[in-house]
Amino acid sequence: MVDKKIIQETIKDLLDAKLDKDTIIATLKDIGVSEQEIIENYNELTINTQPKETSIQETKTQEPTVFETTEEEKPEKELVETTKEIDKLTNEQENINGPQEQQTSTTDDSTLLKELAELEDQITSIKAEIKTLTKIMKDILEENRNILNKIK
Repeated sequence: MVDKKIIQETIKDLLDAKLDKDTIIATLKDIGVSEQEIIENYNELTINTQPKETSIQETKTQEPTVFETTEEEKPEKELVETTKEIDKLTNEQENINGPQEQQTSTTDDSTLLKELAELEDQITSIKAEIKTLTKIMKDILEENRNILNKIK
């Protein structure tokens, strides 16, 4: 079972990345979280965050513009806006790459499982060889004892 705090932090991150509810549910299901837990945490977070977001938006729209921007400040504003857009796109790209990394790890897991099976087979054959060699060594020792007993 995944910790509730981790689930909620993940949902917050995915919501911040502007992912829809279905994508969030599918992503969390892929990492082993039950759909019921996802929906409960999603609803809890969206109920708690919606009023806060609207109040922030309302205060932004209510703030009067006191300073006028000069021609020199406009490129700086554009640069800030462009930087924000780049950050958003980067976050979206990371979220898109997330499932691909999970697929890669799944193929890595299957490769590791194959290698593990091969190692198990090798260990089994080595054990059999050791048993055979041990039996041969015991037979040699027994024969040497018999020879020594005859000589005495």
